[in-house]
Amino acid sequence: MKATSPQPPPGYIHLRPLFSDWDSWDKYPQWILLIWANLMALLPLSGGVLLLWLPYQFYSYSGSQFAIWPAWTLSPGWKIAAGGLIILGSMLLHEWLHGVALKLCGYQPRYAFTKLFLFASIQKDSYLNRQQYLFMTLTPVVVMTLAGGGLLFILPPALSQLLLIALLLNTAASIGDFMVAGRVYKAPPDALFSEDHGIQLFVPASQSQSNAL
Repeated sequence: MKATSPQPPPGYIHLRPLFSDWDSWDKYPQWILLIWANLMALLPLSGGVLLLWLPYQFYSYSGSQFAIWPAWTLSPGWKIAAGGLIILGSMLLHEWLHGVALKLCGYQPRYAFTKLFLFASIQKDSYLNRQQYLFMTLTPVVVMTLAGGGLLFILPPALSQLLLIALLLNTAASIGDFMVAGRVYKAPPDALFSEDHGIQLFVPASQSQSNAL
């Protein structure tokens, strides 16, 4: 059965899925896509190294003078457990911040699991403009990098080192958000977006398709 096109808002037409050109990737084996995705993740990871890892290393070498309980340590077992909880917590926090951004834009977020991953999105038949979608998409990486980067300098070094790993993983995992943000930013200023079997792009009915593309 042929899939029906997403319902456009009044005065708009459905132009295409935001990543419609990615259909051609289906012909490649999954392991090639996995390698490509991990290589792409090195781009935001390098930004995390510059913004988080390098400043913290200089701070650590200088004696961590602002850290509370600087001599506090963790046993190897507790370090593994704490590291796992911090990383898991950062993943949940990332999606929750997507939802917070949606609430700030006046929308009720929808949380769901897909392939064992939690994700947050807008409700079906809801539409975001370009500024709202950019805000929703980039809020987690910006907030977690800034707030987490500040915590690195006041937490005990034993915890800061674990938090630093979680923050770097978050920047690397944000490659999908950055790719979405790049596509959304290039869309027409008056475009609208929904999430219905992927991110869908809508443009005003009065706008020609050639100009929209």
